[in-house]
Amino acid sequence: MVSRRQILVAECQQILASGNKCRAIALRGKSYCQHHAPARRRQVPRRNRVRTTALLGPVPEITSREEIQQMLTQTVNALADGSISVYRAQVLVTTLQTLAKTF
Repeated sequence: MVSRRQILVAECQQILASGNKCRAIALRGKSYCQHHAPARRRQVPRRNRVRTTALLGPVPEITSREEIQQMLTQTVNALADGSISVYRAQVLVTTLQTLAKTF
C-alpha cells in the first residue's frame, strides 16, 4: 500500500546552467515544467516608443510664476491627450514645483 507521503511527482528534466537539475513540477504527461517546455511561447521584448511632442524639446527659460503656470497647463494638457507619459509629466510637475519655490 502506498501512503500519501510516497506519491511521486514528476520533476522537470531540465539541467540548469549551474549543472543542477530543475526541481519544478513537470507538466502533466510531459518531461519539463512550464518554464522549460520546448513548446513554451517566448515573448518578444516590446520596442520603446517615443512620442513626439513640444514638451520633449528643451524647456524654455522660466523667469516668472506665470510661465510656470503656463508650463503646468501644457503638461496637464499633454498628459490628458496622451502625448506624454505619466512618468514624464510627474518629472515635469515636480521640477516646476521646485522651480516655483525659488520665486
